[in-house]
Amino acid sequence: MSWTVPEGEVQLYAEVTDDSRYATSGTFVDAPAWDEQPTSLVAHVGDEGLALKAKASVSDGEVSYQWFRAGAEDFSDATPAPEVSSVDVEGVAALELEAGTEGVAYYRVKATNAVAKWNQTRSSLSDLVKVEILPAFKGCKKLKKATVLAKQLDKKSCKNMKKGTKLKKVKLKGAAKASKKAYKKYFGKKVKVK
Repeated sequence: MSWTVPEGEVQLYAEVTDDSRYATSGTFVDAPAWDEQPTSLVAHVGDEGLALKAKASVSDGEVSYQWFRAGAEDFSDATPAPEVSSVDVEGVAALELEAGTEGVAYYRVKATNAVAKWNQTRSSLSDLVKVEILPAFKGCKKLKKATVLAKQLDKKSCKNMKKGTKLKKVKLKGAAKASKKAYKKYFGKKVKVK
């Protein structure tokens, strides 16, 4: 294309992209889209292996993460989370939590997409999640039998049920029967599940 100017003719050249997103939005970088949101959790003092996980993706660029922690539910006092964070080979971000003391904290993670060739960044915030740490589960020393009705108990919950007890038998009822195989694995060989 060309224009005539007082000093003469100037030739201008432009490279046209076939991605209309660039031409219409004025923004050259996608905001990360959440594939996996973090979820709230409840644990007891002394529990191990606790972590918040999240994953975001973009069509062009690379996602980085920053976790934030707050004591207030409105997140007004949020600061960068002091806990150890990491990203695995599949792009899942994890924040390792320690259940050292009782209390409640709120977390969010910010995913940022930076594309060097456009010199732009865009970010997305995850859902707000609540982490509640309850007093240490001491168990019942005389407990030998238990009945489980819930289908959704996880390995950690089963481990807590065993803690400080003489649990030998677990009876499954209702929805829990559908997860018999998982419960046998969670409670271990020393506990009979039926």
